[in-house]
Amino acid sequence: MTEPEESQTPPEDQSPASDAAPPYASTNNSTENTRTEDKPVIPDTLTPFVEYLSEVCSEEDRFSQFRAAPGGLFIASEYLANTLELYIEWAKKTQNNTLNNDKAQRKLFGDTAPALSYLLDGKTTLTGYLAPFVAEGTLSPSKKIKLPYFQGSFIDASDYLHMRDPIFDQLDGVHAVVGSGGFTMKFSNESSGDILLTQDSLKQFAQVLRSSPFLLKKHPAVQQALRNVLKIFAHAWKTASPSKHKTLVPPAFRKTGTSNIFKWGEIILVRDTDSKLAFCYGLKGKNFRGLVSREVSKISRNSNKVRIKHSRLSKQKGIFMTVDTSRDQLRIPERVVKEFVEHATQIEEARNALPERYTAKDAVDLLADFLFGSRWVEDHGIPKQFLQHGHTYRKRDAFIFTFGKNFTLERIHHPALSQRERGKAPDHSKRKKK
Repeated sequence: MTEPEESQTPPEDQSPASDAAPPYASTNNSTENTRTEDKPVIPDTLTPFVEYLSEVCSEEDRFSQFRAAPGGLFIASEYLANTLELYIEWAKKTQNNTLNNDKAQRKLFGDTAPALSYLLDGKTTLTGYLAPFVAEGTLSPSKKIKLPYFQGSFIDASDYLHMRDPIFDQLDGVHAVVGSGGFTMKFSNESSGDILLTQDSLKQFAQVLRSSPFLLKKHPAVQQALRNVLKIFAHAWKTASPSKHKTLVPPAFRKTGTSNIFKWGEIILVRDTDSKLAFCYGLKGKNFRGLVSREVSKISRNSNKVRIKHSRLSKQKGIFMTVDTSRDQLRIPERVVKEFVEHATQIEEARNALPERYTAKDAVDLLADFLFGSRWVEDHGIPKQFLQHGHTYRKRDAFIFTFGKNFTLERIHHPALSQRERGKAPDHSKRKKK
């Protein structure tokens, strides 16, 4: 990958040769004088505005915050607010047009949320936005344009973080580290120590944020650029604390100590022995259901190696396992298993039996144990709201298991899940303290 060419500023005391493209002109085949009857020319409003910027901005700002490019005007992200103010001012002076910030941004970018890009200009790295031309062509040749010109290409920053991003100089306790393993990010916390993230692990954290409606509403900037996610993780690591709750983890982290499992709001962060972010997930909604689904499916895929208490893993489609009682073989669908694993810590009997760091297999073993210890009961022993025609029931303590044909488990009832059964998720934040 070659380095982009150095910036150029068109000399003020020379006019470009008539038979050559000026340094700030496009090299495409269309010229300024090409017009057709069926293709009306759209007025170029960007060039006059760029000339206005050249007139009112200081030399330092012109060279540090802008680049004139074949496709339009590149504006550094930290100077966007200033540029919008200048555009509003220019529109009022030249067109008697009164704009607010949103309208000014739409005029410049065609969108109120323009895409963020990297611009690598020699040793300078800028993050910013390209204000494109509405009309065909490029910046018209003009002595009034006093901005550096950039002839290279831009790098999309929506899902990529460059190691030379200026953000590393702006965030306290965050550093870009380049080693034999490539580019990593180091986050420091006095109480919890350091944690290292790769681009992939930062993207995993971003996906957790984007999958939570609550977190997405709180941090909408995560949709726009990966560098915004870096800021959020920096804050998360400074405020995260060791998890003191029962935590579902993949088998590889079952023995991970409390000192390496952290909780930030509704997100769990797992640090490995090399101080890297090994794993992260959300404790609610789509995030948690996704984790449960993946972990339960792993058990099914490894049916030849995994053993479940009192049970045999099934290869029948839709059936996860068969629990062998003294008289019957109870068929347990994968759907019911996933629901139990998802809500296990909401049930006191399950919560008390699970280890601090439990796996999906731990929860499945517990479900098999509960089923194995249950017994058949007549309909008169079941609350009326749970009775269904053609179904049979087993009970163990507060559990009621509803079975359909062929001893197939259809539903698990428990007082702790009663709100969910009515279509509402239980609010455990209001659980009374003993």
